[in-house]
Amino acid sequence: VEADTTSSVTAKDVTYDVYIRFITTYHPESNGLIENRNREIRKLLRLLGSKKDDWDLVLPLVLWALRTSKNSVTKYSSFEIVYV
Repeated sequence: VEADTTSSVTAKDVTYDVYIRFITTYHPESNGLIENRNREIRKLLRLLGSKKDDWDLVLPLVLWALRTSKNSVTKYSSFEIVYV
């Protein structure tokens, strides 16, 4: 789990041998995975023709597409990992 230093995640919240890696708040270079996902979201919003005033209507479709896409390494989508 990655969390910024202002996160509400604490050691008492973690069980099952989960490792927390704290990253610097508001420092895009230190959280590349998140920045990559944000870039994907912006790209898909543009592809769907989203405008500045209707992005909130298109966002659920974009998130569904990303959450149901299979990971090339694990061969599972995040949806499958959580709900199946």
